[in-house]
Amino acid sequence: MRRLSCSLLATLLVSALHALPVAAQTPAAAKACVLTPEQLAKTLGGSFQAGKEEGDQGALGNACTYKGKDYTVWVIQTKPAQFGMTTQQLLKLTEPGQFKPLAGDPDGLQFHQPKEGVPPFPSIVYERKGVVVKVRIVGPTPEPVDAMNAKLVKLPRLP
Repeated sequence: MRRLSCSLLATLLVSALHALPVAAQTPAAAKACVLTPEQLAKTLGGSFQAGKEEGDQGALGNACTYKGKDYTVWVIQTKPAQFGMTTQQLLKLTEPGQFKPLAGDPDGLQFHQPKEGVPPFPSIVYERKGVVVKVRIVGPTPEPVDAMNAKLVKLPRLP
Protein backbone atom coordinates (compact mmCIF):
# COMPACT_ATOMS: atom_id res chain seq x y z
CA MET A 1 0.00 0.00 0.00
CA ARG A 2 2.83 2.38 0.87
CA ARG A 3 4.44 1.80 -2.55
CA LEU A 4 1.13 2.63 -4.22
CA SER A 5 0.85 5.81 -2.15
CA CYS A 6 4.35 6.93 -3.17
CA SER A 7 3.59 6.22 -6.82
CA LEU A 8 0.32 8.12 -6.60
CA LEU A 9 2.05 11.03 -4.86
CA ALA A 10 4.74 11.18 -7.58
CA THR A 11 2.06 11.14 -10.29
CA LEU A 12 0.16 13.95 -8.61
CA LEU A 13 3.36 15.97 -8.18
CA VAL A 14 4.28 15.68 -11.86
CA SER A 15 0.72 16.66 -12.82
CA ALA A 16 0.86 19.68 -10.53
CA LEU A 17 4.24 20.76 -11.93
CA HIS A 18 2.91 20.58 -15.48
CA ALA A 19 -0.06 22.72 -14.45
CA LEU A 20 2.06 25.61 -13.12
CA PRO A 21 1.93 28.77 -15.22
CA VAL A 22 4.82 28.96 -17.66
CA ALA A 23 6.17 32.13 -16.01
CA ALA A 24 6.59 30.24 -12.73
CA GLN A 25 8.49 27.39 -14.35
CA THR A 26 11.41 28.93 -16.19
CA PRO A 27 13.25 32.19 -15.77
CA ALA A 28 12.35 34.86 -18.29
CA ALA A 29 16.00 35.14 -19.33
CA ALA A 30 16.33 31.41 -20.06
CA LYS A 31 16.70 30.70 -23.74
CA ALA A 32 16.16 27.09 -24.79
CA CYS A 33 18.21 27.03 -28.01
CA VAL A 34 21.64 28.33 -27.10
CA LEU A 35 23.85 25.86 -28.94
CA THR A 36 24.53 26.48 -32.60
CA PRO A 37 24.36 23.90 -35.40
CA GLU A 38 28.08 24.58 -35.94
CA GLN A 39 28.93 23.71 -32.32
CA LEU A 40 26.99 20.45 -32.60
CA ALA A 41 28.56 19.55 -35.97
CA LYS A 42 32.08 20.28 -34.71
CA THR A 43 31.59 18.14 -31.59
CA LEU A 44 29.34 15.33 -32.84
CA GLY A 45 30.08 15.28 -36.58
CA GLY A 46 27.48 15.58 -39.31
CA SER A 47 25.27 18.61 -39.76
CA PHE A 48 22.30 19.99 -37.84
CA GLN A 49 19.44 22.37 -38.43
CA ALA A 50 19.01 25.41 -36.20
CA GLY A 51 17.46 24.57 -32.84
CA LYS A 52 13.69 24.52 -32.52
CA GLU A 53 12.25 25.66 -29.21
CA GLU A 54 9.82 23.08 -27.90
CA GLY A 55 8.51 25.42 -25.21
CA ASP A 56 8.28 24.80 -21.52
CA GLN A 57 7.81 21.15 -20.61
CA GLY A 58 6.71 21.70 -16.99
CA ALA A 59 8.94 19.80 -14.55
CA LEU A 60 10.97 18.59 -17.51
CA GLY A 61 12.05 22.16 -18.26
CA ASN A 62 12.68 24.39 -21.24
CA ALA A 63 13.47 22.24 -24.30
CA CYS A 64 15.15 22.63 -27.68
CA THR A 65 15.65 20.09 -30.46
CA TYR A 66 18.35 20.12 -33.13
CA LYS A 67 17.62 17.81 -36.06
CA GLY A 68 20.49 16.10 -37.81
CA LYS A 69 20.47 13.75 -40.78
CA ASP A 70 20.12 10.56 -38.72
CA TYR A 71 19.33 11.69 -35.19
CA THR A 72 18.09 14.58 -33.07
CA VAL A 73 19.84 16.26 -30.14
CA TRP A 74 17.47 17.25 -27.36
CA VAL A 75 18.58 19.86 -24.77
CA ILE A 76 16.47 20.47 -21.68
CA GLN A 77 17.11 23.06 -18.95
CA THR A 78 15.30 22.97 -15.59
CA LYS A 79 15.64 24.83 -12.28
CA PRO A 80 14.74 22.21 -9.64
CA ALA A 81 14.71 24.80 -6.84
CA GLN A 82 11.62 26.36 -8.47
CA PHE A 83 9.80 23.17 -7.56
CA GLY A 84 11.30 22.86 -4.08
CA MET A 85 13.46 19.93 -5.18
CA THR A 86 17.11 18.99 -5.24
CA THR A 87 18.72 17.91 -8.49
CA GLN A 88 18.63 14.25 -7.46
CA GLN A 89 14.94 14.45 -6.52
CA LEU A 90 14.13 16.00 -9.90
CA LEU A 91 16.11 13.36 -11.77
CA LYS A 92 14.53 10.51 -9.83
CA LEU A 93 11.09 11.88 -10.68
CA THR A 94 11.67 12.71 -14.36
CA GLU A 95 14.42 10.33 -15.51
CA PRO A 96 13.86 6.67 -14.55
CA GLY A 97 17.05 4.67 -14.48
CA GLN A 98 20.49 5.11 -13.01
CA PHE A 99 23.16 7.78 -13.24
CA LYS A 100 26.90 7.15 -13.51
CA PRO A 101 28.97 10.18 -12.45
CA LEU A 102 31.96 11.41 -14.46
CA ALA A 103 34.77 11.54 -11.89
CA GLY A 104 36.11 15.01 -11.18
CA ASP A 105 33.62 16.87 -13.36
CA PRO A 106 33.13 20.42 -11.98
CA ASP A 107 29.42 20.43 -12.90
CA GLY A 108 28.71 16.97 -11.48
CA LEU A 109 28.08 15.52 -14.94
CA GLN A 110 26.41 12.12 -14.96
CA PHE A 111 25.63 9.63 -17.72
CA HIS A 112 22.00 8.56 -17.72
CA GLN A 113 21.36 4.83 -18.04
CA PRO A 114 17.67 4.13 -18.71
CA LYS A 115 15.73 1.68 -16.59
CA GLU A 116 15.89 -2.00 -17.45
CA GLY A 117 14.04 -2.90 -20.62
CA VAL A 118 14.68 0.47 -22.31
CA PRO A 119 17.41 0.42 -24.99
CA PRO A 120 20.37 2.64 -24.00
CA PHE A 121 20.82 5.98 -25.72
CA PRO A 122 23.44 8.74 -25.39
CA SER A 123 22.39 11.02 -22.52
CA ILE A 124 24.19 13.30 -20.09
CA VAL A 125 22.98 15.52 -17.26
CA TYR A 126 24.76 18.13 -15.16
CA GLU A 127 23.98 21.12 -12.94
CA ARG A 128 25.41 24.56 -13.52
CA LYS A 129 24.40 27.85 -11.87
CA GLY A 130 21.33 26.18 -10.34
CA VAL A 131 20.13 24.86 -13.70
CA VAL A 132 19.96 21.14 -14.47
CA VAL A 133 20.91 20.57 -18.11
CA LYS A 134 20.02 17.33 -19.88
CA VAL A 135 21.43 16.58 -23.33
CA ARG A 136 20.36 13.41 -25.13
CA ILE A 137 20.43 11.93 -28.57
CA VAL A 138 17.25 10.47 -30.02
CA GLY A 139 17.53 8.12 -32.99
CA PRO A 140 20.20 5.80 -34.37
CA THR A 141 23.75 7.06 -33.88
CA PRO A 142 26.82 6.36 -36.02
CA GLU A 143 28.81 5.23 -32.97
CA PRO A 144 28.10 3.23 -29.77
CA VAL A 145 26.43 4.95 -26.80
CA ASP A 146 29.68 5.34 -24.80
CA ALA A 147 31.46 6.98 -27.75
CA MET A 148 28.57 9.40 -28.32
CA ASN A 149 28.40 10.18 -24.59
CA ALA A 150 32.11 11.07 -24.71
CA LYS A 151 31.30 13.54 -27.49
CA LEU A 152 28.32 15.02 -25.60
CA VAL A 153 30.68 15.78 -22.69
CA LYS A 154 32.71 18.01 -25.04
CA LEU A 155 29.78 20.27 -26.00
CA PRO A 156 29.87 23.81 -24.57
CA ARG A 157 28.34 23.84 -21.10
CA LEU A 158 25.12 25.72 -20.42
CA PRO A 159 24.04 28.16 -19.03
